[in-house]
Amino acid sequence: DFNLKEKDFVYLQLADDFRFYHRGIWESNTVAYRIRPLIRLFGKGNIHSGVYMGNEYSLRGFDSGGFGGFAYNHRLLLSWEYRFPIFTLPELSFPWLAWYDNSLNKFVIRIDGAVIFDYGYLWKDLSNPLSPTDGHQSGGGAGFGLRFIFPSLKRSLCAELVFPVVFPENY
Repeated sequence: DFNLKEKDFVYLQLADDFRFYHRGIWESNTVAYRIRPLIRLFGKGNIHSGVYMGNEYSLRGFDSGGFGGFAYNHRLLLSWEYRFPIFTLPELSFPWLAWYDNSLNKFVIRIDGAVIFDYGYLWKDLSNPLSPTDGHQSGGGAGFGLRFIFPSLKRSLCAELVFPVVFPENY
């Protein structure tokens, strides 16, 4: 009964991206939370092929299109990271670059690690999100990451290795 006709794609969509941070066990550690809900009211949406948590089109731990890819109206994506410093290189000084931009005068490179847990839940009917007759999908990812941070340039390079966790109740 989930017909995909053009007239069915009229809906009100509520979506957001909440991010919260607090100190970890040690002062130099950070715990990061991310919550990305999507709720559609007064209609049905089209097939979603993008989940948008890990990379551009995937929940971390799943290949592109490996999570989602069916007609759903609602989603809840949760992410938890425990970030900790591993190593900070000694400050490098480049006074001859300061004429161009003062932030290039001193260059710092920091390497941080992260323990990562992600979870996603997709479903069709807002009134009954756990209904086994209404297709839904849940899954998660667990892994770790390394971040090479260049605070002087306000940039970072990130490499993550996250393994998928599939839950048996997927329909």
